[in-house]
Amino acid sequence: MSRLELLSAGQLRLDSRRPLELRSLAVHISPSASSSAQAASNTSLAPVSNLTSASPSGSARLEMGLTSVLVEVHGPRERRSGTFSGMGSSVQKAHLDVDFAIDPHAGKERRRRAKGDRRLTELANTISAVFGPVVHTHLYPRSEIAIDVLVEVDDGGMLPCAINATSLALQDAGIALSSPVVSLTLGYHLSPSAILLDLTNQETLSLPSLTLALLANTGGVVLARSEDRTPLEATLAMLDLAQDAASILAHELDVAARDRTRKLVTAMGGQESSKVDEEFDAMDV
Repeated sequence: MSRLELLSAGQLRLDSRRPLELRSLAVHISPSASSSAQAASNTSLAPVSNLTSASPSGSARLEMGLTSVLVEVHGPRERRSGTFSGMGSSVQKAHLDVDFAIDPHAGKERRRRAKGDRRLTELANTISAVFGPVVHTHLYPRSEIAIDVLVEVDDGGMLPCAINATSLALQDAGIALSSPVVSLTLGYHLSPSAILLDLTNQETLSLPSLTLALLANTGGVVLARSEDRTPLEATLAMLDLAQDAASILAHELDVAARDRTRKLVTAMGGQESSKVDEEFDAMDV
């Protein structure tokens, strides 16, 4: 498919979105234990997933358009002796152990990737690099935090969806973060010149793209990844647009996280939801 066909004469994309329109979001924080157990016991997922039957400390399933990612966080827990590298500073902070898996039926490839696959290792290392500086690992000495990522459906934006879901799952597990992280992919359409937000799989394959991860609190960039050559002017424009888009995305994810907290506090017989809202407002001041 040529790049010209990705945008109609009315500036509509193949899925009828405008160029700067994000895909729909569906956020499920702490999805039911039964769904997690079912995912772990599914014979098609067992060889590629580290999801365990043990209840996770926190979890989240995020759907960005048709792309769906489930993340489970286990820990902090006692660190395995094999993960210690000497008695230096590494002992004084938690170790992030990231496992990245893709359902063989997630995309069009229908490919089963074995554990240790180069691409899976690269994606796991990317997640670790994004959250390593964000998690307050010094608060959890001699421990490890296991992050299990499972891509259930991939229709583009797999890595950003995984990063966003990981941020939610870490918050659900009560892990101390300096800031939530939000991520998205942008593409540059050459003719007519346009920047597209939140790319689908077809758009990612057809356009030069840039994947960004930003701190929700400050807008600081913690990941900038591109495998294509893009004009400098277009790259700068994408960076500017990413700030605005990230703030919108961060707000939507924050609303979901607060709604989860509100329900937990109310269910535990604590303050009424209105009281919780007042405390949230006080925190934002």
